[in-house]
Amino acid sequence: MLTSKPGLLAKIAINTFGTRVVQKLIETVSTKEQISLVKSALQPRLLSLIKELNRNHVILSCLKSFGPNDSKELCGAIHNRAEGGKSECNV
Repeated sequence: MLTSKPGLLAKIAINTFGTRVVQKLIETVSTKEQISLVKSALQPRLLSLIKELNRNHVILSCLKSFGPNDSKELCGAIHNRAEGGKSECNV
């Protein structure tokens, strides 16, 4: 799901029921490659995920499950998106 259709994960994450599925998926990723794929897949919908009550649990799951460097990058990407720097967002 992460490699064949990267946009699909973000689409599932914004769905009310899909958000829980994505949270569970995030809890299982362990390699740097998997974490990178998750971050890349969620990038297009970062602001949408963070602004909605149920969806923001996906971002919280990332922050809990990823290491400090990956979490810092994710926070930076959210900040860049919020500031309008969409082209600068390198999650």
